[in-house]
Amino acid sequence: MRIAWPRAFIAVLLVGGAYLAARRWLECAFPPGIPAWSPELARVCTFGFGDPIFDRGGPGPLWPYLLVGAIYVIAAAWVLRTKRLA
Repeated sequence: MRIAWPRAFIAVLLVGGAYLAARRWLECAFPPGIPAWSPELARVCTFGFGDPIFDRGGPGPLWPYLLVGAIYVIAAAWVLRTKRLA
């Protein structure tokens, strides 16, 4: 399957948009200075603490950012798999 360069360029733009959309979650789940990835930290960044008192002071639930990023990635894959843009 040959991918035309306009479709590849649009896919790259969509993947960049996915990164920018999910950046807030990525910065929360993978903070600089912590060498190991923690599933508990990813859970807190995704769903919050579950207590509204702590969620106001903490990162809060950031799952919408992750969802929008995933939608961008799916759109990029769709652009690469289709034969035409329109």
